[in-house]
Amino acid sequence: MQRTCWGVVLVLGTCGLGAAVAAEPGSVLTASGGRVKFESSAGTVTLAQLDPVLAGGRRGWIAAAEPVPIWTVTLLDAQRKKHVVTARMGAATISTPAADRTVLEWTGVRPGNVHVVATITAKGAGLQWELDVEATAPGYTLWDIVYPEIGPLALEGAVHSIAPYGWGVLHDNLLGYRHDRVYPSAAQAMPFIAVADGKAGLYLGVHERQGYALSFFVGKRPDRNVASIGVRHDIEGMGLVQHYRLPY
Repeated sequence: MQRTCWGVVLVLGTCGLGAAVAAEPGSVLTASGGRVKFESSAGTVTLAQLDPVLAGGRRGWIAAAEPVPIWTVTLLDAQRKKHVVTARMGAATISTPAADRTVLEWTGVRPGNVHVVATITAKGAGLQWELDVEATAPGYTLWDIVYPEIGPLALEGAVHSIAPYGWGVLHDNLLGYRHDRVYPSAAQAMPFIAVADGKAGLYLGVHERQGYALSFFVGKRPDRNVASIGVRHDIEGMGLVQHYRLPY
């Protein structure tokens, strides 16, 4: 099957089924296989729903718990000390420039006076995630970026992760295990990770052809008893550049 999409791609839907996109206004993007909803409250934007369609209803993948930041950026200051900022900081807005696209923007994230623009587009069976980050304060440079991070995952039923380790590995205890592996490597042979419950699932992959250094993770977050799935991107010129845009 020929694929023409590119970028960081999240595919949601019933296991084995594709999806044709139908747009919805506002902060909701909809495909025939499911929908994603972003919410804004007190200047903070969060991922509120991620719901593949099942026979007779939807399967919600986002748990009713404290939200997980959609992105996390590590910075260096002029003394080369690391600082971590997240999508839970700064002033955030949601806009919809097209029926199939949502733009999330953060300004004034400190330290570093970081400006972040995340663009999510409904394409084919899934969602394409793009990101543009700039540290505008003098002396601050970018180190690495986690984006997107999907969670906290709802773990009702027989939920398992799917990782391309060796011939492929399933783990069914996402709160007792964390897969965090560098791609490309023997431990992460392909640029994707997934979760499923036997009826519906989420595929998160990077569609690129240059062999960029990435880390894929799924399972328990180090700081909380919740699970998430996401990608960490090593920035070209890490520790030297103030502006970065995902090149895939």
